[in-house]
Amino acid sequence: MENKTLAQYALGQIQLLYKLERIIKDKQYSPVQIEAERQRLALPIIKEMEKWIEQNYKTVLPKSRIGKAMSYNYSRIQELSRYIYDGNLQIDNNLAENALRPVTVSRKNFLHCGNHNAASNAAIIFTITGCCREQNINTRHYLIDVLNQLPNIINKKESLESLMPDKWIKQHPESLLRPDSSKID
Repeated sequence: MENKTLAQYALGQIQLLYKLERIIKDKQYSPVQIEAERQRLALPIIKEMEKWIEQNYKTVLPKSRIGKAMSYNYSRIQELSRYIYDGNLQIDNNLAENALRPVTVSRKNFLHCGNHNAASNAAIIFTITGCCREQNINTRHYLIDVLNQLPNIINKKESLESLMPDKWIKQHPESLLRPDSSKID
């Protein structure tokens, strides 16, 4: 098999796994149902991919792009397929990568924070605003309310926990940017 054909086959199988994820997501299954469906539908694809890599790896140059891709996937097949055994896990870490993108894009700007403490404070603000964004919370409303409450409850752990974005929005549903009940449960 030519390298291009090998790559097309592998990409087709990966696309099939993502298509299965979209179908499962659209059905709004519980985590237990998701796990069962993944084991029924996705596990055979992954097992077949593992066999396919074993059969085809010896036909490619190890340092070629397809050789490196096969080696990477084969050596990490357990980690890459872990999502099948837990309906709460995602097929990939795109959510985490997308959350880190603003930090990565702003990396040079962090050099101008002044000192380590200022950089730590900037990281805290990025984390809070990122959590608000993930929960579809109006960040301005959140910060105004929380900063006004903070001096009165700074030493009360229970009260501080109520200010976490996912808890706070339950008391302030008017601050949702796009109502989506699955994000605030």
